Amino acid sequence: MTKLQVEQLLGEGVRSYMYPACNKCKEKSIQYTYKGNSSLWYGRLEDSIVVCFVFDKVCDITRVGL
Repeated sequence: MTKLQVEQLLGEGVRSYMYPACNKCKEKSIQYTYKGNSSLWYGRLEDSIVVCFVFDKVCDITRVGL
């Protein structure tokens, strides 16, 4: 999946630098954080999705939240 396709699904991402998120990817990976769905258990708190791209293609995805 490409970065353009991810942003069509999840909206615009914000550049991030979370260390363990891209361990499976090459050194040249770029991370973006996207807002996830609201948590059903905790009301308005939201999860985040960290997507790692290598040459604008998804390499790895990590969910960050509660």
